[in-house]
Amino acid sequence: EIVSFEYAIVKSNILIHKGIAVQGNLNHSIRAISKMMVGSCVWIKNLTYKDKKGVIHNNKIGEFKIEKVE
Repeated sequence: EIVSFEYAIVKSNILIHKGIAVQGNLNHSIRAISKMMVGSCVWIKNLTYKDKKGVIHNNKIGEFKIEKVE
């Protein structure tokens, strides 16, 4: 279960939108990310999640990028 993450939407090396998603606004943030323009990407960092045992893990995955190609 995702608890929170920071994100930055970038197109052609220009920051378009930056934010922090937390449990109260995860759906809004995921919708904003899903509406990215083709050719843009989103950088995710400081991902915090809760595993099946209820243990919270912070930033164990590291920073990663998702690109929108179509």
